[in-house]
Amino acid sequence: MPWALWSLERWLARPTVGAAMLLGSMIALALYAGYPETLDGIVLYMIAVMAVRLTDPAVRRDWVIARRRRLGTGAVAILVAIGLSAVQLLPELELIGQSHRSNGIAI
Repeated sequence: MPWALWSLERWLARPTVGAAMLLGSMIALALYAGYPETLDGIVLYMIAVMAVRLTDPAVRRDWVIARRRRLGTGAVAILVAIGLSAVQLLPELELIGQSHRSNGIAI
């Protein structure tokens, strides 16, 4: 988890494709670690950090100027994270239909 947070800070400082790939791979590794709830924590931290940083007018101006680059590299990070996590997520998705909870609960 610390590596994912560090890679987020690196991507926020300089939104390059390399930093986005590093961010996506660190998020996938956090999921591979066996604690999927850490992914929720990482996403909440990302939202909080970006919301706080955007309160500064200078940072907001820089983000507006580089919005295409941030959106593009952010999409790369998401695609890398999903692509690397697919090995673990796809088998779990197949098992959802076989779960006794898939039909809801009866009272």
